[in-house]
Amino acid sequence: MDCLLRLGLLSLDPKSHVSAASTAEFLHHALGASKTSGDLRHLIAQRLAIPTTDPLLDRLLLALEEFGMLSSESAPITAPTSLDAMSKILQQSLKLNSGERDIVCLFHEFGIENLDGSYDVQTSSLVAYGDAESGETAMARTVGIPAAIATRLLLEDKVTTRGVIRPTTKEIYEPLLQRLEGKGLVFAEHTKHGVHNSLQRRMKWTK
Repeated sequence: MDCLLRLGLLSLDPKSHVSAASTAEFLHHALGASKTSGDLRHLIAQRLAIPTTDPLLDRLLLALEEFGMLSSESAPITAPTSLDAMSKILQQSLKLNSGERDIVCLFHEFGIENLDGSYDVQTSSLVAYGDAESGETAMARTVGIPAAIATRLLLEDKVTTRGVIRPTTKEIYEPLLQRLEGKGLVFAEHTKHGVHNSLQRRMKWTK
């Protein structure tokens, strides 16, 4: 994603208005090339200020190919900004096909310094899969279900606090997490005591 940003493909500048005969033409235009016949590897390396032998280029070119941005036979594309054009391209190239499903992975790691000077690391992780048969995505479940549960908690007067409420409020997260577990959305939590010195240094603990 950082590479796409540095290549100018995620620009919101109105001057980046896109009207191209193909996604390949859009890509070359963003790179400052007038024709689609230019050396794409060299153009990208020059824009990213990296050598043409950098392995990053191979991964990036593979991604662009997967997005369909190397074909001059693709459909014309028009958009108010480069970001809007990329959104259209990704909506088509990354959409789920029949029988496919998505996955949502969350991982949080917290470094804890105890009063006795010892260190702990606490982790919380979640893995959720979409349903290939029904078409329900993991993204829809992990976004929509918590919002629906929070709405029901309000309607049931389970939440008495009013105004803007932080999700770190026990009145919110405790019943929400309990009901999420009933929907199969469960966080796995682990604590590691006595962190190794090398990890302490890597995490750069500060007083």
